[in-house]
Amino acid sequence: MTHLQLPKALARHTKGARELDVAGRTLQEALSTLTSDHGLGTAILREDGSLQPYVRIVIDQELLNAASLADLNSVVVEGKTVQLKTAFAGG
Repeated sequence: MTHLQLPKALARHTKGARELDVAGRTLQEALSTLTSDHGLGTAILREDGSLQPYVRIVIDQELLNAASLADLNSVVVEGKTVQLKTAFAGG
């Protein structure tokens, strides 16, 4: 299992839950499970399975860079805490 922490914007899809445990050994599996179980469509993952450019991933308090996220199947998250962050614009 992977423990996911979601931004407030996604909690509307999870009946208000901002923390969930989902099945998945890799980041790809965990995010795919989250997406399918809660009808997130392309909110997190693109149709090709890659991460949306406005989503940031923090695993056990470490922000992953784009190079680390190039292959979501290579990022093992089982037993870890994964925070999903959404980018925002300001001015």
